[in-house]
Amino acid sequence: KIKISIPYVADIGKMAAVATKIGAAGFNMTAYLYATKSEFYKASGQVPTHAFMNSKTGGKAIEDPGLRAAFEAAQSSDPDNSGRLFDSFTYGGINFNILHEQYPLLDGTLKDPIDDGRIVWTVEEVEGTGEEAGSPFKILSAENIFNNDDAGSPYFDSYHISDDPFQIGVRMYDNMIPTILKKNIVMQQDSVYS
Repeated sequence: KIKISIPYVADIGKMAAVATKIGAAGFNMTAYLYATKSEFYKASGQVPTHAFMNSKTGGKAIEDPGLRAAFEAAQSSDPDNSGRLFDSFTYGGINFNILHEQYPLLDGTLKDPIDDGRIVWTVEEVEGTGEEAGSPFKILSAENIFNNDDAGSPYFDSYHISDDPFQIGVRMYDNMIPTILKKNIVMQQDSVYS
């Protein structure tokens, strides 16, 4: 077995800490968004269009009156959103996405999709032409001897576990490696609320 480790930290940028944190006295959402857009633009050459956060961070963020109004308007105008595992609304040119679902770790404990106090910023489409354009997230395929150098074909095999009771396991190498299309097109900002 070969374990593949992908150093996403080389591609995902770190934004400066928030000067006046969300929820603190004197916090101004418009000024915060302009500063965030400016920093993101300097690092990537594009203005961010999407922000992702977990439900605890989202709950703190929508305490801001402007965000709260945008959030409530989005929910009331689209009743189908009520059954989703995320909330989505737009404010100041940014599509905010609050994620509620958790995923299990190998030890069985549940984890938020994004750490608490963190906002992940990105764009809807990476500007440009050819390979450097498109979705900020990309799936790479791997060619290897198991799939006859055909990166489009997954590889399966089985292995023996025990005779009594008889058990076999199935190994799969699906060739899909998720990656970031361009350095700093996805950026994270930590400790955003007080």
